Amino acid sequence: MAFELLGSDMLIFLVIMIVFIIVAYKIVKIAAKAAIIGLVAALFPLFSNYFLGTTMAIDIYTIIWFAVTGVALYLLYCCAGIIWKFLKILTAPLRAIFGGKKEKK
Repeated sequence: MAFELLGSDMLIFLVIMIVFIIVAYKIVKIAAKAAIIGLVAALFPLFSNYFLGTTMAIDIYTIIWFAVTGVALYLLYCCAGIIWKFLKILTAPLRAIFGGKKEKK
């Protein structure tokens, strides 16, 4: 009876569940890092005024702008990393054919 549950439908379900868990873990990890970066970026105007001596206005709009800009730049960095990895995988056969790494003399 246990083997009947492991039919093709159940196998597909398990594969989809595993992929979902992996993707959800990656998203939570990126969201946690983005929250930390947003907090640090929001504190930058305070740091800038008190330690660097700039005369930046410290209000809620400036703090939100720095936080959103920091998170946006981090997400752009994550997307660039994903594109870079995809391009490396895509060009792996060409690098294998043409010798992608040059030997140092």
